[in-house]
Amino acid sequence: MLNYKKPTFWVATVVVIAVTVVGIGLISNPRSNMPSMAWAKSLQTEDIQSIDLIVQPSSEQERYKKYDFKEFPEIVRLVNQSSGRLIKNPENIAGGAQTFYITTKDGVVHRFTNNGNAYLVIDGDAFEARYEWLSMWKYKGIGIVPDGFWKRVESGVSNATVGGSDNPLEVNVTNKNAVSKVQRDTIYDKTMDLVPTTFETVNDFDGVTMTVKKGTAAPTKLTVAIRNNSRSQCTYGEYFDLEKKINEIWYKVPVTIDSDYGFNSIGYYLSSGDDREWAVDWSWLYGSLEPGEYRIIKDILDFRGTGDYDTYYLAAEFTIN
Repeated sequence: MLNYKKPTFWVATVVVIAVTVVGIGLISNPRSNMPSMAWAKSLQTEDIQSIDLIVQPSSEQERYKKYDFKEFPEIVRLVNQSSGRLIKNPENIAGGAQTFYITTKDGVVHRFTNNGNAYLVIDGDAFEARYEWLSMWKYKGIGIVPDGFWKRVESGVSNATVGGSDNPLEVNVTNKNAVSKVQRDTIYDKTMDLVPTTFETVNDFDGVTMTVKKGTAAPTKLTVAIRNNSRSQCTYGEYFDLEKKINEIWYKVPVTIDSDYGFNSIGYYLSSGDDREWAVDWSWLYGSLEPGEYRIIKDILDFRGTGDYDTYYLAAEFTIN
């Protein structure tokens, strides 16, 4: 006959504690079975047609890189290392992003992003990955974004399963350029592939201001008033930028033309004590703006003589209803 001895109380207690700890761990860090994560872990070099990198924020000349097929294995190893806890409602991250656009041989463009060393985002699904791993990403662009790139990406991503759903309206976080214009406005994070502002400081020219003239702001145009209450001789031209505020962060409004463009080389003097109005129609460059909060940015020179000047940037906010 087998002898059975009842476990002592402390042994039973340890077992209960161990089971409880494991249970809590599973609840707090559930294993992800999202299709996006499964795709990342199973990706193979032979599946890939092309790999493009977008780095932001960055200078225009260091924003883009197209990878040679000999470099594919390195990126595949990175993608295969994907792990993390699925985050249903990720916080908005103001930091930079490194995004790989991986086009597979079936024509689908997959988006693989390190968002501010905080989230790993795969085809719209945000995962809380290890900071130690994300912070090791040191990928850099080596050129400007080629003409037609965003149009190609938009076409490819819109055919993919984004955010773990067959319905592109049900995604959590997604590529601003990945779905149709109507669908974009329903998405949780509209900023993933917009370019953050490159203007660190605006409106720091003492005595010089720019405001939008009341009643002139429209989807395709407006008029600004520039006033010089300083002692400086100022000069400005036709150049301007438009930016949109999303979740309290400024992003550049994408241009609507694929070809190169420029501004007329005209200089306007603004003497001390003077003010001028400047009207602009941006329909040729930005099209018609959607409702939202915007700002127009112009450079202005504190001009002291040929080759002797300082450049400042003036910004004026406006709303399109």
